Amino acid sequence: MPKPSSIKLRADPYGKFARASALADFLESIAAHRGSALRTDLELSLKRGGWYRVQRGLFTTDPDIDLANIESLENEDGTEDLDDPDWPDWAMSVLKQRSDVLGPSYPFVVRDDGVDVAADWEHSDYGRLLVLTMAHAYGAVLRVDPRTIFERLIVSAFTSMGLTAVGMGTATTRGRDFASQLQEAATAVGLTAAQVPYPSRTFAKDAGVDAIGVFGWGDRRPGQLVLIAQATLTSSARWEYKITEPKPHHWVGYLQETLHPIGMLAVPHHIEDEHLRFLLSPYATVIDRLRLVGRLGGATEGEDDALAWFVSSELEY
Repeated sequence: MPKPSSIKLRADPYGKFARASALADFLESIAAHRGSALRTDLELSLKRGGWYRVQRGLFTTDPDIDLANIESLENEDGTEDLDDPDWPDWAMSVLKQRSDVLGPSYPFVVRDDGVDVAADWEHSDYGRLLVLTMAHAYGAVLRVDPRTIFERLIVSAFTSMGLTAVGMGTATTRGRDFASQLQEAATAVGLTAAQVPYPSRTFAKDAGVDAIGVFGWGDRRPGQLVLIAQATLTSSARWEYKITEPKPHHWVGYLQETLHPIGMLAVPHHIEDEHLRFLLSPYATVIDRLRLVGRLGGATEGEDDALAWFVSSELEY
């Protein structure tokens, strides 16, 4: 049994570009513990947690905010106006989007004044990703690292999407050199890897890729459709960098393909809309909590430990 924690709202548990998402998660966590959560619970936590004195990030889900004139919504020092806080509005808009996008797969019911939990939330895909995100952000000590759990979930998600998939990250490498790992992974998904992957770093472990998914034709010839994913629980401030770690122009040679693989950033968080648009490129896409729900497959090792930590920990608000 993992040691319970005291989960107290911090200023930036997920980094500065996922603040509204973090607040929404905290509100869901309150509901998961006691059955429902009120907007007033969030407002109290904001005051105690110092959120009213936190600078804004660069992205928002509020369509009424003019990003070109965002300074007008802040005090001179760049912090929230204490007399007109809109963090609760942002968090509630994120919750409503989750409900709209996921429908019956969303294990909460959003009301104007708060949120209620639905039955069996802990076994839903959404609940599993919420628990994993919270466990990493709030420093849970588990027998399996949350990062390892998430890498395995991405492989499982690829498989449930009908792809042939294999892991390449810390969950599977076990200290092997990159060339050997590449050969084994390529064979597992029906591809033929280069004997000497070039260019690559001398001490490369996974070349920025934690999972490979292939929509293949089964003939082992070039022309397969390949996804290469970086799975991470790191701060939102690093997502812009992380999405560039899978390098399609390198991997097309590693896998001896003609079509460039599609790079992918995978996170268990809910990426807010403006940040999502900022991250996307012609070479890489994003899969976040809203896109993973319904695709996780069966439970992987360590998830039960994370859930036990979550339900036994105390939320301070």
